[in-house]
Amino acid sequence: MLVGQAVQATLHSDPHTHPEDPDAASIAVATITTLQVGVFAFVLGFLRLGFIDVLLSRALLRGFITAIAVVISM
Repeated sequence: MLVGQAVQATLHSDPHTHPEDPDAASIAVATITTLQVGVFAFVLGFLRLGFIDVLLSRALLRGFITAIAVVISM
């Protein structure tokens, strides 16, 4: 859903111009977003930064997970 919102925001960012091939633009935005998230997750895993969640409070993590559930359900 979040990638879809990024694609829609990119396609409709300028109301005066329209992309020549909106399907190709949508695929490009989705691919670039997915690649960036994958690289970011790989770097965090490579640097072994998974311990950071231990430093966060239990209430903060529960609130974050609940917020993700609300976004997905919408």
